[in-house]
Amino acid sequence: MDLVIWLVVFAVIIAIIISLVYIMSFKNTQNNISNETYVKNLIYTYFNNSKNGNNISIDIISMNFSNGNWFIQLDYITNPHSICPNFGLYSMEYPKYNFVLTPEIIYTRNCSIYGSKLLSAAPIAITYATNYLNNIDISSFINSFGKNNITTNATFISSYAYENKSYENVWNVTYSYKFNYSKRITVYLSYNGSLIRLIK
Repeated sequence: MDLVIWLVVFAVIIAIIISLVYIMSFKNTQNNISNETYVKNLIYTYFNNSKNGNNISIDIISMNFSNGNWFIQLDYITNPHSICPNFGLYSMEYPKYNFVLTPEIIYTRNCSIYGSKLLSAAPIAITYATNYLNNIDISSFINSFGKNNITTNATFISSYAYENKSYENVWNVTYSYKFNYSKRITVYLSYNGSLIRLIK
């Protein structure tokens, strides 16, 4: 009988310890909810660990805390170095709706640009060069290696000089064969999408 009583007392003590640990953990999490750095790290960790085979890039644009929740806007890019990255402005309310994203503005999806064709971000510049420039050299490069074997990179250049002309707000978009990066093609595009230069 004494053994049964000791087991019951032991079980109650263990239950109390587990409950205290849970309460302290919950209280610590609740205290951290209002900490912007803590929430940013949670968001970046969540999206970096939940890619499901996709290459995802996020950039938090704004965070506002009100009534125990964060209203967050972020740029969300899927496959940012593909020939057609998907890019949009999304919002989320954390912790109210956890990590559920709501699209606000879709800039590019499935190799199409929605809205303005001004090259205001790298995914738009890449998509424009791929699908709107109608350049035979780019098309041939993609077709010869296959779209899944190409990586892209877009870099914004505030000022660029070529053939005794100076250009402002230029995008340098490079397509590379991912198994041999020396095989590449580079285009320089103006902010409005005009081709300035092509290097093969």
